[in-house]
This record gives sequence, C-alpha cells and structure tokens, in this order.
Amino acid sequence: TITSTQTDPTNSTTLNMTVTFDEPVTGFDISDLIVANGTEGNFNAVSTTVYTFDITGASGTVTTDIGASAATDLATNNSVAATQHSITIDTTDPTFTSLTLLNEAADNYINAADDDLTSDLAGSLSASGYDTVEYLLIPDTTTCEAAAGSFGTMPKNNSGTFTAEVAY
Repeated sequence: TITSTQTDPTNSTTLNMTVTFDEPVTGFDISDLIVANGTEGNFNAVSTTVYTFDITGASGTVTTDIGASAATDLATNNSVAATQHSITIDTTDPTFTSLTLLNEAADNYINAADDDLTSDLAGSLSASGYDTVEYLLIPDTTTCEAAAGSFGTMPKNNSGTFTAEVAY
C-alpha cells in the first residue's frame, strides 16, 4: 500500500510517502518507485514491511507506482503491483469569483431587523474559491485605510453600493 501524510489536494510541494507491505520483504529500494511529475528521495527502510520516502513535485497530479516483482517475501514469492497513489499539488492562489449575501431578507436588507436604515450593516458572507477568508464591505465612495479585517465604523444599510475587499 502506498500512502502519503498529506491530504488530497495539498499545497505542499514535498510529499511524505510510506509504502507498507503485508509481510516482510527484501530487495525493495528507491529504484522500484515509478513517480510521475515529481522526484523521489530520502528513501528509508523503517522495517522489512515499512518504507518511507519523499517526493518533491510541482503543481499538478503526482502519481506513484510500484511494479510487480519489486520485492520478494521470505518464501521467495515476488510482490504484486501496488495500486497507484495519486495526489494533486495545488500551489495556485485562489481567484475571487463571487460574493453572496446569506440570509438576505426579501426587502434586500441583510436581515429584516436591519431595515431601519441606521443599524450597522452586518451579516454572513460566502465566496466561491475559499475555505477560510474574511470579508470587508466598504461603501464605494469610502476609502478604507484600516487593516483588512477591521473597521472604524461599520457601514449603514442605506450607505449605497458596497465593494468587497478580501483578506486571506
């Protein structure tokens, strides 16, 4: 079995890999690894059943194969080919594509209770392309000199058109 400590996809360009056999083997070494879109290194025999190595890869899909007869068990049986391991390395920064107000009331205010035109604009926002991100809503006529994630004063519901600024 071929595994990695990184989850798929990952933004790490170094993959920490483990090969585990179901019984003790001999003859398995780094030359038995078939890696696409990466370079294997730091091969280590932890035991006669567990071997570790690293792969340095680039953005894209990195695959690791081990062909049949790569190792031999104590009864001199050759190993079978391993199931291919595949992982995607994604080092491309996300691109902001959309901003959606959640829980928007029918009257186009974020919350029905905020329709008095003087309450602070507040609500939950979501955006595609991000897992964890903070958003600022800034009136188009306002310049925000504050650090991302903070306001001197929250805009009011009647402040007009808003621009989203993203900090991640």
